[in-house]
Amino acid sequence: MIVVDASIIGAFILKEEGWEDYAGILENAHTVDHAIKEVSNAIWKAFVKGYIGPEDAKTRLKILKKLFAKNLTIFPELELLDEAMGMSLSHKISIYDSIYLALALREGARFSSLDQTQLNIARKLSVPIIQVQGQKPR
Repeated sequence: MIVVDASIIGAFILKEEGWEDYAGILENAHTVDHAIKEVSNAIWKAFVKGYIGPEDAKTRLKILKKLFAKNLTIFPELELLDEAMGMSLSHKISIYDSIYLALALREGARFSSLDQTQLNIARKLSVPIIQVQGQKPR
């Protein structure tokens, strides 16, 4: 089992550098329900910054929804909030970041992210990390 965060999903949807390398990791991966909001916001941000047009933004949102419906197992964030808050307070990382790690810990899963701080905390917590070929840490 692999838990992925919004950075991996967003890089794939927005076709950021190395995005092709993330396809395999997203197949049958697990994530939390708020990831769709985070990635939707990244699509909006790409539009606002002029990287994509309005039709492209709508298309990418459709692709995101299909990815969530067909390739990802979604876990409710509410079930993970207590663990995530403890982790956030102990390691001084956001709830957004810690909730993915809480899922990986609870499920005994491997973890993948482009967020170097998050990966460092995962290592401290002995969560196995999946390094994606060509991964560019953020």
